[in-house]
Amino acid sequence: MKSTGPLLSERATIHISEMRRVGRSAKDVIDTEHSPGLFVALVGDKPVEDYKTDDVRKFLDALEHYPSNVTKNAVFAGLTPVEILNKARQGCHELLSMRTKEKHRDRIASFFNALANEDLIGKAPHKAILNRAKSLTDEPSRDPLPGLSLKRYLR
Repeated sequence: MKSTGPLLSERATIHISEMRRVGRSAKDVIDTEHSPGLFVALVGDKPVEDYKTDDVRKFLDALEHYPSNVTKNAVFAGLTPVEILNKARQGCHELLSMRTKEKHRDRIASFFNALANEDLIGKAPHKAILNRAKSLTDEPSRDPLPGLSLKRYLR
């Protein structure tokens, strides 16, 4: 039986509108808008209840090969995300940082959790996927005393 529920792209538009309505920062809205758009481009747009864990895995696997700064790199100009991914797999391009990949994952997880909270899906499909250890994805904190020993200040 074919699903008749709303498409992911339709629900993403509503999710972004909600973020604007509640006053989320412009950067947060833009970043969040990008992740579901990339998800739809790489996995496909279908009714929200049809997404399974393997769809999220496909997205996360694609991010492992997705280049960073695609909008700033002329070699990717005018290409779709699938074309960008295919081109990146053929050449030597700097890839997304672990933290950026985790941010995409977190945004997709938040979106699917919202769909589950609205009873549009039974269970968020990302729930069965292991997360990376935070110690691997957290960016190092800024050193307040670069190049200097703390002992030097405690004399």
